[in-house]
Amino acid sequence: LDGYVEWMNDEKSERSLIRYLREKYANITDAVDLEVGIKGEVCDVFGNFLPAATTTSVGVSVSGEALPEMLKHLLLDETNENAALVEMILDEGEKVGADQFTKHLDISDWRWASRQYLDTKNFIRADSHSLNGLRRSKMIRWVGDKNADSVLVEAFRGIEEFADVRDMKDVIERLGLHQRDNHDKAWNQFELSAGFFVGAMSFRGWRDLHRMGFSTHFRTLLTPDIGFYKYDKPAPLQFLKACAEVHDEDSVLYREMAAKDIDLVVRQYPMALGNIVGFQIGANLLQHEFVGWQRTKFNVNHEVREVTLGGELILRDVYWWWKHISRADTVPAYVFARTKEGIPLKDALGVVS
Repeated sequence: LDGYVEWMNDEKSERSLIRYLREKYANITDAVDLEVGIKGEVCDVFGNFLPAATTTSVGVSVSGEALPEMLKHLLLDETNENAALVEMILDEGEKVGADQFTKHLDISDWRWASRQYLDTKNFIRADSHSLNGLRRSKMIRWVGDKNADSVLVEAFRGIEEFADVRDMKDVIERLGLHQRDNHDKAWNQFELSAGFFVGAMSFRGWRDLHRMGFSTHFRTLLTPDIGFYKYDKPAPLQFLKACAEVHDEDSVLYREMAAKDIDLVVRQYPMALGNIVGFQIGANLLQHEFVGWQRTKFNVNHEVREVTLGGELILRDVYWWWKHISRADTVPAYVFARTKEGIPLKDALGVVS
C-alpha cells in the first residue's frame, strides 16, 4: 500500500508515474485530456499493487431467476466473508419476497467438484517467457473447432440465400452483400462453432475480462507462483524494480501462510492483484467476435486489450476469413485508455511502422 501511494503521488519524485507520463507525452494532446489519460493510466497500472482483499463499494443487479445461482457462486468460494454476504442478501430478500427464488441453495457433490481451480503448475510450465522474474501476461493460445469451416458452411446452407455455397469463401462473399452497422454482431450461424483461449494475465486484469459474462471462465488460484504484472509501455526503470519488490514480498508472505496451513482460497486475499493467474475463457465464435470488438477499443485497460488482441490475432491466423467477420481494433497499442481519441503509441513515440 505504501508503494501504491508513493507511485500515485503527483509530486516531483522519481517514483511518480504521473510526473513521468506528463513529461513523456506533454505534446500529444490538450492539457485537460492529457491529465485525464494519465489519471486513468496510473489507476489501471497501480491497481495491481493493491491486495485482493481491498474493499470497495459495489452494486449488483440480478434477475430473480439468476439470484440463487449468484448465491451459489458466493458459497462455493467457501469464505466466511461470502457466507456472511449470502446471509445478509437472504435476510434483505425476504423483506421484498425474493425468498421465493432462493428456496433451493443446496450444492451437490457434483457442483463442488466442478468448480475446482485450474492447476497452477500447468501455467508455470506453459509460460516460459520472463523478464527479471516478471512473467509476461500475453501467453495465450486457442483450442478451437478444427472443423469450423465445414460446420459453418453447412449451417449457412440452411438459409435459402446461401443454399449453393461451396466453402467459406462463398459464405464471406455472400455476407458482403449485406450492409453491416458497427454495432451488428456476427450472424447467428457463428454460434455453432466454439472454442476457448488459455492464457495468463494479472488477477486485476482477469477480473476485467471475466465480467464479459457471456462465456465460461476458469482460473488458477491467486498465488505468486506464475509471476507478476508487466507494464510493457515506457515507464521509469524504478517501476520494474517496485513490481519485483511487491512480488518478492508476496512470495515470502505466501510461504508463511502455507507453513501455517492457511486455506488455499483464503491465502489469495493478501496477495497483490498484480500476481499472474492462468485462465480459460470459452465461448462460441459469435461471442468471441463480440468480445474482440468490445475489449480492443482504445478506452480499455491496456493489459486486457493486449490479451484480447492476442486472441484476435490467433483467430485470424487459424481462420483466414476471421478478419472479414471481426470488428476488432488491431492497433498494437495506445498511449492511454481514457483520452477522447485513441492515440497510437507508435505515433506518440515517433516510431515508423
